[in-house]
Amino acid sequence: MPFASRYAGPRNLSLLAAGACGFALIALVWLALSLPALTLDWRVDGDTLQVRDAQGRWQQAVELHAGGRPPLPLDATLAIEEPDFLPDWTAYNAFMQVQRSAHAAVSAGDASLRLADGSHLPLQFRDRQPGELPWDFWMQLLFGLVALGVGFGVWAFRPRTRETAILLVTALGYGAGIWSAAIYSTRDLLMPAELFRVASVINHGGALLFDCAMAALLWHYPRPLGTRDIPVALAVTWALLWTADTLQLVHSLSLGFYLWLLLVFLLALAFALAQWRRADRDPVARAALQWLLLSFMIGSGTFVALQIVPRVFGSEALMPQSVLAGAFLIVYLGLAAGISRYRLFHLERWWRVTWSWLLGGVLVVIIDALLLWQLNLAGDVALAIALAIAGWLYFPLRQWLLERLLGLERVNTELRPAAVRALFDHSTTGELEARWPDVLARVFLPLSIDPVDEGELPADAAANGFEPRVGEHGLLLFVPGIAAGSWLRLSGCERGRRLFRHEDLRVAHDLFGIAQHAVRTAAARAQGAQRERMRIKRDLHDDMGARLLSILHGRDAGEMREEARAAIHDMRQMLATLDENAVHLEEAITLITSEARERCRRENIRFSEERPPSGEHRLSARQFANLKRIVREAVTNAIKHAGAVSITLRIGTLPDALEVVVDDDGRFHPENIDAQGRGHHIVQSRAGELGGHADWSVNAAGGCRLRVLMPWEMALPASSETSA
Repeated sequence: MPFASRYAGPRNLSLLAAGACGFALIALVWLALSLPALTLDWRVDGDTLQVRDAQGRWQQAVELHAGGRPPLPLDATLAIEEPDFLPDWTAYNAFMQVQRSAHAAVSAGDASLRLADGSHLPLQFRDRQPGELPWDFWMQLLFGLVALGVGFGVWAFRPRTRETAILLVTALGYGAGIWSAAIYSTRDLLMPAELFRVASVINHGGALLFDCAMAALLWHYPRPLGTRDIPVALAVTWALLWTADTLQLVHSLSLGFYLWLLLVFLLALAFALAQWRRADRDPVARAALQWLLLSFMIGSGTFVALQIVPRVFGSEALMPQSVLAGAFLIVYLGLAAGISRYRLFHLERWWRVTWSWLLGGVLVVIIDALLLWQLNLAGDVALAIALAIAGWLYFPLRQWLLERLLGLERVNTELRPAAVRALFDHSTTGELEARWPDVLARVFLPLSIDPVDEGELPADAAANGFEPRVGEHGLLLFVPGIAAGSWLRLSGCERGRRLFRHEDLRVAHDLFGIAQHAVRTAAARAQGAQRERMRIKRDLHDDMGARLLSILHGRDAGEMREEARAAIHDMRQMLATLDENAVHLEEAITLITSEARERCRRENIRFSEERPPSGEHRLSARQFANLKRIVREAVTNAIKHAGAVSITLRIGTLPDALEVVVDDDGRFHPENIDAQGRGHHIVQSRAGELGGHADWSVNAAGGCRLRVLMPWEMALPASSETSA
């Protein structure tokens, strides 16, 4: 699995196909250039073959003479574009024999043509130059390349699905047929008969393969028309038909090869109509299918109508085969349009990426071949110039192109610190949810990331809960989203260079776990911030609000100044609380008792205190603030509501807690304790924040006793430093 996933990714499959196509194109050009060219010009005029004589006049070539061989009669048949245009295998074999004899005679070096006026014209072979290859040769190479590009491009992303494999077979058949025909249909009148025969056999096999594979595709896509394995039956049919054609078992070409093509085409047409009827209630499938069927009908139908049907009935084709073969290109161009618009084969936007890989790979191979060809042909000076250009310009550019296409840089899918940090850079769950696809893209470098519904998940995804899953045999990776119930689909790992593998599942699982922790962290941060806002709000209301109201309604200037000073002091205490500076217990008790004593002095109330011996305990800023506000609230109640004349504050240390007791001699009704309003609520909430509790009871003087306990485990240890 690791080897396969590393080297069988869509990018590597596409580039492998591009390399194969590039080398095939080079071989075809080399083969075409290896065929001999004649030293004279010729043309076809009706049923005669004409050549240009020494005076530049066109004359009929009547016979070919060579050494002691019998003269070889010549006519327009020698220049026929496609030998299967002949009526039967007898004529076909006779044509091949004329090719064999004529090629051997001219290769011997003593051949001449007897012209219509009785004169003889020497006939020799010479080397063929690239510029002499006709335009229809290059056109047929282009047609085959486009078809193979579509076939390989679709298959590279769905290599284990049957319909894409069948589509690739159609492209291979078309490419084999048209590229073999490009060799012999653009010859300079003569070529070796053995090569001619081999190319012709390949052409017939490719045509039959395309026809049978297209019928199999229309049976199987978008949904199989039945349970029978018709594609396998059609593969066997193709093998039998090609064997019968190669062995020339049916004498007539019209009633053999061309009739077979027509019958298989009609079978494919029947499958197409059945698929169309089946998709009647599925508008999305019908819209996608119409591109496949329309392109098949126009492309294949044009060739059948103008080439195959006339041949079956013994008539001439209505257009040259090299031009008509381009009609099949409509099939593949229609597929490309359907892929781009209607997601044929579910390729979506991977399509443009695939073509960049295919064409880029072909370009590298062809440029390499052209450079080698130039080096072989150049002289000493040209060789030096070519080497300089290659070293300074070509090879750096070539290396850059290969790196871009092949992704030669090693991509590691281990958890990157930057990706992990990115998960904790956001303060809210919404921000993290929006950033999650970018984090996945940074780790896996996929071709695309899309949200998906649960119905599009692999069949075993539901059983495994929210766990990353691999789909399409490693082409896809499904990762849970941050929002509950959401999923993301990653396509093509490392920009399509390889498939997703088990190591990627582990990384995705760990990354999702970290993301969940980041979500909890963000939620805790938000909850803590909300609690802190509520604390500040409460502190402002309890301290500053009361002070400001006293200043607003006060009449004595001295009292108002004292309240203002107290408000400023409270503000400083609140800021100190935000700074989280720890306070020694002895210092905290001193500050709390000093404030209570001063308030009693202003109200002419006796105040007494009891404090514990000095200890090593420390209070956090929040603990100190809460204890101070509890005592302040108790003193306020005693002064304003109970009418007390004396207040006692006792702070003591128990083995497991700090005890704070406030006694007064005022009025107190225990039965109304729960209805005493906001002051009671303030004391209870702050005692709860300290981890302790508050109790109200009647003391010996008949007044109120407030007792608050704060466990020591909530206090800071003696060695604790100031917390940030």
